[in-house]
Amino acid sequence: MNNTPTVFDVGITTLTNVDALSQIAYDISDMADLIDSNDFLNAKRIYDDGENSAQYDYFGNELEQRRTLKDMSRAFYGTDGSDSAFSEDPTFLFQMLGMMNIGEDATDAIAKYATYADDFITRELNDVTSGNLAAQASVILT
Repeated sequence: MNNTPTVFDVGITTLTNVDALSQIAYDISDMADLIDSNDFLNAKRIYDDGENSAQYDYFGNELEQRRTLKDMSRAFYGTDGSDSAFSEDPTFLFQMLGMMNIGEDATDAIAKYATYADDFITRELNDVTSGNLAAQASVILT
């Protein structure tokens, strides 16, 4: 992310430039508009590949790859399938363990449910009768 701080009129200064992160909201808006016009294919493309939210390297140079809602919904796993930021996050782990069955091994439960948000959103994007549920779920689950 760009290392330039963001300064808000109310006296708040962030350590990074949050503008690029906030652009992910346009992806959700674009997805909702496409779904409303029954264009589920392009809505899924935005979910999978991103459209509006730029990513930056450590030096502030914009990368070709966009931030995606799919990556955010699979935040437990790194891009190479390894553990990521949420692998030790207590809130995330609490959610995963809350979905497990009595007697189920915790490691198995986490592996089973870690992609629940992506699985649900993808399923809804593939169901043309689901209406705007996929866009709404992207807001809630990512």
